[in-house]
Amino acid sequence: MYNYKYRPMKKFTCLLLVLMSISVASAQDISFTFDNAQITNDGANDFYEVDVMVSSSADLKVGTGQFYINYNTTAFGTFVQSSGAGNFESTAGILNNTYWNLIYTDNSESRVSYAYVQLAPEAAYTAAQTVTTTPKLFTHLKIQYLAGQSGIDPSICFESGPGFTDLNFTACGGVFGADCATFPGVRITDDSFDCSGSVVSLGCASTTIWNGTAWDNGIPDSNTIAIMDGDYNTNTEDTDITACELIINSDVTVAITAGRFAHIENDIAVDGNLLVAHQGSVVQVNDAAIVTNNGFIEVRVSTPNLASRDFMVLGSPMTAESRNDVYASSFLVLDQNTANFVPHPDVTALFPLAENFADDNNDYWSIYGAGPIIPGEGYIVRPQSGYGAPGGVFNFTHNSGTLNNGAVDFEVVFNTEKNDSPNALSNPYPSAISADDFINANTMINEVYFWEHLTPPSPGLPGAGSMNFSMEDISMYNLMGGTAASADPTGVDTEPNGIIATSQGFGIKAEAGGTAQFTNSMRRTTGNTTLRTSGSETGEKDRLWISIASEKYELQNTTLVGFSEATTASVDNGYDSRRLASVLSIFSEIQGSNVELGIQSRESFQSDIKVPLGFSSLVDTPTEYSIAISKFDGINMEQATVYLYDNLLDVTTNLSVDGRYNFTSEKGTFNKRFTLFFELDVLSNQDYDTQKIVLFPNPTKEGITISAINTSIEKIEIFDIQGRLVESSTYNQEQTVKLSLTNIQAGVYFMTASTTDGQLMKRFIKE
Repeated sequence: MYNYKYRPMKKFTCLLLVLMSISVASAQDISFTFDNAQITNDGANDFYEVDVMVSSSADLKVGTGQFYINYNTTAFGTFVQSSGAGNFESTAGILNNTYWNLIYTDNSESRVSYAYVQLAPEAAYTAAQTVTTTPKLFTHLKIQYLAGQSGIDPSICFESGPGFTDLNFTACGGVFGADCATFPGVRITDDSFDCSGSVVSLGCASTTIWNGTAWDNGIPDSNTIAIMDGDYNTNTEDTDITACELIINSDVTVAITAGRFAHIENDIAVDGNLLVAHQGSVVQVNDAAIVTNNGFIEVRVSTPNLASRDFMVLGSPMTAESRNDVYASSFLVLDQNTANFVPHPDVTALFPLAENFADDNNDYWSIYGAGPIIPGEGYIVRPQSGYGAPGGVFNFTHNSGTLNNGAVDFEVVFNTEKNDSPNALSNPYPSAISADDFINANTMINEVYFWEHLTPPSPGLPGAGSMNFSMEDISMYNLMGGTAASADPTGVDTEPNGIIATSQGFGIKAEAGGTAQFTNSMRRTTGNTTLRTSGSETGEKDRLWISIASEKYELQNTTLVGFSEATTASVDNGYDSRRLASVLSIFSEIQGSNVELGIQSRESFQSDIKVPLGFSSLVDTPTEYSIAISKFDGINMEQATVYLYDNLLDVTTNLSVDGRYNFTSEKGTFNKRFTLFFELDVLSNQDYDTQKIVLFPNPTKEGITISAINTSIEKIEIFDIQGRLVESSTYNQEQTVKLSLTNIQAGVYFMTASTTDGQLMKRFIKE
């Protein structure tokens, strides 16, 4: 395909204006249809492919025209096109090099238009290009699916109606040398479009039967129906099940054991027994697929080792559970009522810019009777036999109805603002799901919260009850990553990883009301172990976790600062989350904005970025605290030196080398007390070993010498810790520059050197 850019687009736009202004009556007609729809794979990506066919009741030679196609954005994304996203391809049938082919969007996220223009004279056309009553291949379309969405209905269909029809013309002369009396040919006004052939077949290509010891037609794959005619245990056979459909015959038991999975593209039919162990997974791809249960299905979920007064937030992976079924032995189940939630005023007064889950009068949760466990909703479950009864590990067996599959909706309740709009949800599937996918799919959700139940309830904790739970036990996760619960003494063990296990409940603070949706595309075959433990699904990012701790009072808190191409220096939905209310807290801030963030996502990492940090403490007496790097990841963080500047005491600490900064503080909230900044000895576009700037002495009292290695200096700028320019000089590609600093006050400064090969920032200290 030709890849014309803006110049041909301008020319073709003019041509379309000409086409639209001509109306030539004609008895000719033309019909576009689809044929041979299929899903293909190139080894890495799934594609939807379909033939566009053309026919006419009277023979004609097509010359110039355009048609429009709608598509499902859930399957393919928005604004698909041949340039830019690169996920829409077209190859010619009747169209060949005598046409100029162009695909472009028309400012609609779910529609793409295909235009063609005759280049050669009509005489150059062959008889094979004549459109007849027999449909012929006009062009072939190939669209790349989004990852994991190949089971979604592509919904490919022509757009018809005013503005989208009567846009095709018979052949005539060509745009670059017309030889027809009436340019551009005869307008075809009797065109029609039929989308029925665009439906992709999700049928299965073959069948294989398991007889209890072997497959009769080979190991099944995503194109094969797997018929289980003998017992199968994924642990015993040491093999997961991947199939197009799964059929379990009568008197047959299929056991999906812990850490194993069944990955089924379409339907599951159970006439025998399907047993899914704790941490086992069943994943279906097609949202329209069904699970027929004419036998017995059970999904087991086991809690961690719970204390006597501990609880879980849980849901159900099956369609027809009730409180008196799976949770019959639990002495208490609580249901939420978001409309009753008012943030506790004492907590709000102490933490006006933090998220607060403490209710004002204890009416957010209420005792749940014999009602159904609604798929997707989270419930507080106290599995012990009563108050003060022994704790331990509690095993739940879900076996009512059939497995949840496809779209599961949850009606999100929004009150007046985000802080008073908590909602409890749960993973509705017998498999893990991706929190990233869930957040990305639901615009009213920026982050998810998990209850880590680390602290026993106490009447001394803020709340409306006689025994209140600690808000220090909440961990948080957004698209940048997660932070552990403040009550976690390790600061890392309860850090969420982006995976939500079967039945796992979680909280949100709603940005708006509406319908949140779970879909099969969120499901995972691995990682179904996060009912309270960590794992990992995070992609490559530059991230830095900074912790604050009081050794004397055994308090700690962690904040996350991350950098990516998808985020900015401002607040980004899904990536920036307010801190949680806690006794001791460290948080990041945004210059010029009144926010306190537990997770902040910045633009792509640059060494000149500065991040304001604040902290708060409710400890009444002056206390020593320490700030340190809890952990980091990403190539830039591995190469960067991380500094912490105490704006109050004018102290700079190299956290990468010194490990921690110790200071003493009174009770209170101290915004922008610190500045986090970085030094990266790598030029922006050159190799670290051959392109350097050397600055010495550092620290300095009077001046600095700046030397370039294998490059030349063009400009030097000096900035203070607040980012204000205090010195600027230009040079004619010098190798060495000497600067006097006698007029600059003592303090921490940044030197930015612009060279012929890039730009580098270095930090220095004027004594």
